[in-house]
Amino acid sequence: MAALDDLLTYKGKDTPVYGPFSPNKPLAFVVRPESYPLTVESLLYRHREDLWEKLTAGEIVASREAAESLAERVKTLPPDATFAIADKRLRLRDARTENEHEKAHPFSFDRGTRAYRPGYSNDGQLAIVRFNIPWSSFHSADATYVLVRQDGAWKVRVRQFVIYM
Repeated sequence: MAALDDLLTYKGKDTPVYGPFSPNKPLAFVVRPESYPLTVESLLYRHREDLWEKLTAGEIVASREAAESLAERVKTLPPDATFAIADKRLRLRDARTENEHEKAHPFSFDRGTRAYRPGYSNDGQLAIVRFNIPWSSFHSADATYVLVRQDGAWKVRVRQFVIYM
């Protein structure tokens, strides 16, 4: 939830959620976790090296463990998996409704944001979260978060957006 909250509240100039080509509000969100396969390398891709430099050596090792966990969890996604979420900032859509919407409106700027189930380090103290934020059938962004557990809460260590135009 920490990564989603950050995605919805972060107002930096690199945000894919706010701006001239941003998705409609409240943000459409698909409740079924994304099942498209990802590689560890794609999850750890450093589009902006400076964002990743703040990680400690231990966090870099834990990030690889979390990326491996996320990639493996995609392969074992139960057919009835959904995110249990309720948030006024989101318009929740099931996968079937989203797929029907995409087919009926292929050039729509109202596509649902999709999220993968988080991946966790072996000790459970670091997580990687990945979102796909589409604007249309051509334009989208990936948001990758590295979170660490501190004082009983998840804190953002890396927030990286890769925008595809």
